[in-house]
Amino acid sequence: MNKVVLITGASSGMGELTAKFLHQNGYTVYAGTRDKSLKKPNIPGVNNVYLDVTDVNSITAAVKSIISHHGRLDVLVNNAGYGLLSSAEEVTDDELFKQFDVNVFGLMKMTRAVLPHMREAKNGVIINISSFLGKMGLPLLSHYNASKYAVEGFVDSIRFEMSPYNV
Repeated sequence: MNKVVLITGASSGMGELTAKFLHQNGYTVYAGTRDKSLKKPNIPGVNNVYLDVTDVNSITAAVKSIISHHGRLDVLVNNAGYGLLSSAEEVTDDELFKQFDVNVFGLMKMTRAVLPHMREAKNGVIINISSFLGKMGLPLLSHYNASKYAVEGFVDSIRFEMSPYNV
């Protein structure tokens, strides 16, 4: 039985490469993309699903669709994210909020959406793409660094919460 995987931010870059790699290795892959035409990524055999990690309705619909089709979701790869390059004093509120909405809150919302299914199945894997910048700071990346520090803290905590459920 193939493992069913959902990858956020899979229309390009690491997410697209991960989708291709997992598909080539026998996984059933859903590539989450904000491309509503569902043309990206264009990987034969990979299922594209509309998914915007900043939109709870999108998250709910994507997870519900996969669960209804397969009865489970075995692996979530929280890949969606981006780096904001700015000095601490020049960043706008909108830029700051968007950085955290995608990199932190999107990851948390995706995790929250799949945990009940994985807990019930007593099985699951959640892979959160972070950065070495979640452990150290660099100039002009303070907001990105802060978002990755937050991801590290979240992951450290849910690891304990979900351990009894084999997640």
